[in-house]
Amino acid sequence: MKGANHAVSAHRAFCLTTFASAGAFAENAAPLGLEVGVADLNTVKKRLGGKTPLQQAGVNEVSGGPILKSNGAGLGIDGIEELSFVFDKTGKLVAVMMQMGKHRLREVTAALRKKYKVQQENIPFVGDASAIYEQGDSLVILNAPHLSFSMTVLYGTRAFLQQTLEKYSQEQEAHQRRQESLL
Repeated sequence: MKGANHAVSAHRAFCLTTFASAGAFAENAAPLGLEVGVADLNTVKKRLGGKTPLQQAGVNEVSGGPILKSNGAGLGIDGIEELSFVFDKTGKLVAVMMQMGKHRLREVTAALRKKYKVQQENIPFVGDASAIYEQGDSLVILNAPHLSFSMTVLYGTRAFLQQTLEKYSQEQEAHQRRQESLL
């Protein structure tokens, strides 16, 4: 009987540690428990729709999928100003952007550092702050401009972020060519 109790206790301990740390083993970043590249539009609406107002905000130029926005009220995130959920054409969540008060910079970077692998961090006492964290096929990009009261934390799949960067580069090149042609 003594061995049986030990086996049951060991099983309980295994289950508790496995489920308690399930987020640590998620393949991609999962803000608000929604894994980018895995969660879909219906899951986001089901999990968050009753907690915070979600509004359709158009179609993303890069992914071709819908965008949902929220003010984050009811989610319990201190300092949240705006949330955006970006989906691809099939309804998969490809990015989550959180805009929040920059007064939480140190707290947020400490939490992200614990949860994800640090790829790059530049968090000076004064000046622009930025960081990139990674997990699985996703990146978490933090941007806190010096003269702003807000910072942005972007969770996205690598593919979506690469496509976004390419589109931005193309637009910048086209703009530069137009400017040069006008001179």
